[in-house]
Amino acid sequence: MDEIDHGLERVLEASHGDLHVLVMAPYAVAAFLGRRLVDTARARPVYLHQLSPFGEGWDAFSRPREAPAQPAEPYFERLREPTAVPAVSAVLLAIDGAHPIPEGRRDRLAERLGAAAYHLQSRSSEPMHAAQMPGAVVALRQALAVIGRQHPGIPLHIILSAPVALAIELGRQLT
Repeated sequence: MDEIDHGLERVLEASHGDLHVLVMAPYAVAAFLGRRLVDTARARPVYLHQLSPFGEGWDAFSRPREAPAQPAEPYFERLREPTAVPAVSAVLLAIDGAHPIPEGRRDRLAERLGAAAYHLQSRSSEPMHAAQMPGAVVALRQALAVIGRQHPGIPLHIILSAPVALAIELGRQLT
């Protein structure tokens, strides 16, 4: 985390203009990077790039200056919420992306945490592709808003198999 902080400071001091981020990292590191990008690069457009699951190279994940030419293609099904939510001490959000997260594993973890389980499930078993990324970000923001309204102040646990760029975007949404 210190290396990310110092690296961002050096990049921001030594450069001007747009900031392009290409990351291959564990999810927790990517989420932390997303949080730090909000804190340190607030005045600069940040473009996220995701390693393509379909070949060599990088796909543009987010383009802050470009308006989408058409509505975002959905990637996730509607947010699956718990049917009954007794008093819980935590919330668990499962986010599919590279592969589906099995409900049994999600539920066992939620039970162990004493958490209400929410799930953003992908519409297919295929990896997320570039055209689906904007829709995935919208669904993620909406899911976090629902959880925040229904469970204010309760710890949030996140498990995901999503692309690293979505983990960065997740970090940008967390406080």
